Amino acid sequence: MINPRQRFSRRKLLASTIAVGAGAVAGSQVSAATVNADDPLAADYLHTLYRRIRFGANGAAVYWWLRGTRYGLVDNVLTPFFDMHVGSIHRRRDLDAERYEISTAAAIYYAPVGASTLLERWDNPVTGRSVRFEYTAPRIATATYSLRNGALSEPEAPGMRAERTHFLGPARRDAGRIWLDEATHVRVDRGARPPMKVHDLYTYSVAAADLVRPEARQPGGYTPALAAFNDFNDWSPRFEMGDHPGSSISRCTGSKVGAQAAMPAVWRSLHEALYPRSFAPLQATRE
Repeated sequence: MINPRQRFSRRKLLASTIAVGAGAVAGSQVSAATVNADDPLAADYLHTLYRRIRFGANGAAVYWWLRGTRYGLVDNVLTPFFDMHVGSIHRRRDLDAERYEISTAAAIYYAPVGASTLLERWDNPVTGRSVRFEYTAPRIATATYSLRNGALSEPEAPGMRAERTHFLGPARRDAGRIWLDEATHVRVDRGARPPMKVHDLYTYSVAAADLVRPEARQPGGYTPALAAFNDFNDWSPRFEMGDHPGSSISRCTGSKVGAQAAMPAVWRSLHEALYPRSFAPLQATRE
């Protein structure tokens, strides 16, 4: 039974969702060995395409960053709350020809809108109260995937009981790039309180020419990719909204890179001040 006093935060949920990625989606039952790698839009290539876009080669560690703003939506009016600086590391380990593991750690930091300093106390414009923000150390979570059906096992954020529904694809080709949509709907049990509903929407894109580069499949290799992220959520308990009606919305963009040194300067500065070695267990030895 979940303690009804347990504080569930959207930040903790986002970190968990980053770790999970795409989940139980209806996929082709064709063996992964028979997929047509020359056609990234083929239905039986969907989960292989997702792996190429989202992660690196077997044994490789890659990073994703997202930067944007969180807003409050009250009476259909958007109010900027604070900026978001999100960073995560993902290391792939193949289990066999069809199954693989992804180990992930994520660090999410807030800053005043337009600033680069850590937001430790936030003046909530909806309630007029000052809210203290704390930042816990990143935790490593591992998920198992199949090239047939997506996620086979999913990590849960500590202290949470959540129901997830995932949607992936279809992929499409436009302007020399391959585009792939991913959506995750999460319903979090909060004990005696109403459940918290979270909707995460990603759009990934990759240059079609990069998908055929042999270097991306070599040890340590990866395919460069971009992402746009939006979410639409109930208020996080972290915001201390009480009974005030409204919703929380964010808009972010980012990309996949091959080293922590290539992450945005603001995220690196915040991360190195708080938890500089938290990604070390997943990093490549060359870092």
